[in-house]
Amino acid sequence: MSDSITEAKYTDDVTLTTLVDDYATLAAKLKELEVKEKQEIVLLKEKRELEAKLAALQNLQQTQLDITRIQGEIQQLEKQARQDQADIDNPFNYWCVIINLDNDRFMEVEPPAVAVVTKYLYSTTSQAIWKSSSWHDAHWRIDCIKDNIYRLQNRQTNCYLEVDGTQVVAKANYQASLQEWQTNSYYYDAEWLITKADSSHYRFDNRENGNCLETDGTDGYWINARQRYSGTKDERWQIVSTEQALNQSYIDTKKGSLQTTSSTIRQKQGQLKIWQDVVANGTKDKLSWEGRLEAIKKQLGEVQRALAALNTNFLNDVKNTQAKPQTMPQVAKDSKGLVTQGALYQFSKYQLQIEHPGYNLVQQLKQLPLCSFLRVVDQLTNVIPLSL
Repeated sequence: MSDSITEAKYTDDVTLTTLVDDYATLAAKLKELEVKEKQEIVLLKEKRELEAKLAALQNLQQTQLDITRIQGEIQQLEKQARQDQADIDNPFNYWCVIINLDNDRFMEVEPPAVAVVTKYLYSTTSQAIWKSSSWHDAHWRIDCIKDNIYRLQNRQTNCYLEVDGTQVVAKANYQASLQEWQTNSYYYDAEWLITKADSSHYRFDNRENGNCLETDGTDGYWINARQRYSGTKDERWQIVSTEQALNQSYIDTKKGSLQTTSSTIRQKQGQLKIWQDVVANGTKDKLSWEGRLEAIKKQLGEVQRALAALNTNFLNDVKNTQAKPQTMPQVAKDSKGLVTQGALYQFSKYQLQIEHPGYNLVQQLKQLPLCSFLRVVDQLTNVIPLSL
C-alpha cells in the first residue's frame, strides 16, 4: 500500500448527513412518545375509576351487595395465598438437617455402619458446607404418614431412621406403600410422632415404643431412643431446611399460584376501595367526581392528539431516513493504482456508519413500555426494511 498520501493529507469529500445522526434524532423522538404514553396511561386509569364510581352511585343497594361479595372473594383468595406461602416455607418440603439443642450437633448416618450419630459443627463450618453434597449423610427427607406421624429418610443412604432396641439406626430402604406405612405395625419402629417442644425445637417419639429421640448422655455422640420424653435439652431438636426442594416442580407451582393469587387480591382490593368510597362519600362527592371526569376527558384528548402528531412525525422521519441514498465516495489510489492509507481509513469509517445505522434506534425501542412498543412497531413494519 502506498503511503504517499497520508491520513493527514486526505480530504473527506462526503457531505451527506450520516444515517447514524438521523437515527439519533429518531431515538429522541421515541423518548417524547414514551413520555406522552405514560401520561395517557395515568389519565386513562383515573378516568376508569371515576366512571366506575359514578356508575356504582346509581344503585347503592347493588353496590353494597357487590362489596359483601368481593370481601368474601378476597378472604378466600387470602386463605389460598396463606396456604401457598405455608407450603413454600414448610421445611418438610425440602431436605433438612436436624440439630440437637444440647450439643449443637447434626444428626447423621455413620458410614459404613448404619448407626445414627451426631456430626460436630466446627466454628469454621459455613452454611454452604452443610448444604453441600459432602454433608448428604446429615440430610433428611421428612414425609408425613398420617396426622403428625412421619418417616425420616437419609439422603445419602436412602435408609429410614428406626429404633433397634434402645439404639437408633438407619439400615433399610423400605419399599412399602403409604397404606402399609399407615396400617402395618411392622413399620412402626421407623415412624416418629413429631411435635413442638418449644417455639423453635421439636421432639421425636417413636411410634412403636413411645421412646424419645435423644443424644447419649456421656459424650453426646450416639443417638438413642430409650426413655419417654422428659423435656431435657438432649431430647429437643431443631429442624432446618437446606432450601433444596424435594420436588422443585411442586415448589415452582406453589410460587406461581401465590404470584397469581396475590395479583388477583390486589385487583379486587382496588375495586373494593372504589365501591367503599362510593358508599361512604358518593352523595357529597358526586359533583366533584363529575367535574374531575370532564377535566380528565379534556386532558386525555389533548394528550392523545399530541401522541398522534408525534407518531405521524416519527413515521415520516423514518420514511425520509430510509429514502436517503447511501453511496460510497471514490476510493483514492496513488499513481501505481494502490489504495492509499487515507482512503482506507475513510472507507472503514464510512462502512461502520452504514452497517450499524439502526442499532441505537433498536435499543431505544426495547426500552419502551409494551403498549408504546406495539403501537410503533405495528406501523414501522411498513417503512423499515426487515434487514434492520
